Amino acid sequence: MPRRFSLAMLALGLSVLLIPTALGQSGSTDRIRYRNAKKDYQEEVVLGTTQETSAGLVVTLNNKSTVKIPAPDIVSIEYGSLPGLDSVKLELSSAENQGNAVKARDLYAAEVKKNPTDPRTKKFLDYREVIWSARVVDAKIGKEFADEAPAVITKLVNFSQEYSKKNAWEVWHASQIAARMNAELAQYSDAATVYSSLSKVANLTPELKYEARIGEIEMLIRSGNVLTSAPLVAEVSKATDLPKSGPIVEKLAVVKAVVDALSEKKAKQKPTAQVKIIEDVIAKTPDPSVRAFGHNMLGELYLQCELPRDAMWELLRVEVVENLDRDEVIKAVWRLADCFKLLGQENRAEAYREKLPTLKWS
Repeated sequence: MPRRFSLAMLALGLSVLLIPTALGQSGSTDRIRYRNAKKDYQEEVVLGTTQETSAGLVVTLNNKSTVKIPAPDIVSIEYGSLPGLDSVKLELSSAENQGNAVKARDLYAAEVKKNPTDPRTKKFLDYREVIWSARVVDAKIGKEFADEAPAVITKLVNFSQEYSKKNAWEVWHASQIAARMNAELAQYSDAATVYSSLSKVANLTPELKYEARIGEIEMLIRSGNVLTSAPLVAEVSKATDLPKSGPIVEKLAVVKAVVDALSEKKAKQKPTAQVKIIEDVIAKTPDPSVRAFGHNMLGELYLQCELPRDAMWELLRVEVVENLDRDEVIKAVWRLADCFKLLGQENRAEAYREKLPTLKWS
């Protein structure tokens, strides 16, 4: 259940994920922007009062009906009331609306230091501070990113740990960003640990719990640690609360095929039987995220089989065609940089490294 975006949005950078366009509204009504899974993940807005959980939001509308929004589909919340922030609301909103990441980070950090007593206000400020901190670093590449990302990862992990027992939907997003940053640094085992912790957060739905477990398996695969990932595949496959069908089951079939292939891989040879399993999943699923995931995992499999050109075509498929899932596109782009480096095309590799910052917060 990832965040999704259109090709037009990718090209033009028309929206900013997770960052509200205004700090709050008058009255007690909250304004929630989210992607509607029933309408091809088009962005919608609802107004109401929110009950927050680790799994997402339950929004009670004015007519007393409710809307359930899973955590991954939440874009932003503009709270109707946040005690203690009235005096700085306009300044914070101005920095956010201008996209001034450094200024927004510093303003939120200053408010955090005031140690607000209202729990919702404190969580709001803590989250905004770590998100803007991540955005500052995500604008960088190469050594600058490598030098500064570890401190931000620590902030994101600390936030997730603090709020993992407080029914905070933001833990999902903070953990995803921490895992992604670790992966970009090739710290795959650390990324797997983030996903493992995320899967243990109280009150997640089975779909989110096993989405996190599959993320953990994926990162262990990327680390080359087949001996550790194989038992996890078996464990998840036997779980009694695993969904019986749908994207989670399809992704599990993909990672199982990859693990099986890597356990007997031979250099410069395609594991034909396992590749067919993954291609069949891609062909049959109606879910664009599963298709992108499948192509990305084929790309990873080919890279580990020392077939960078085959990997390149799979990853390009994600970037150009199966590009509705922003997280999967980001994975494809940073691995394409590796592919082109292996193929001796350093100019194209550098172009893909430079492309990453424009994708992460578009």
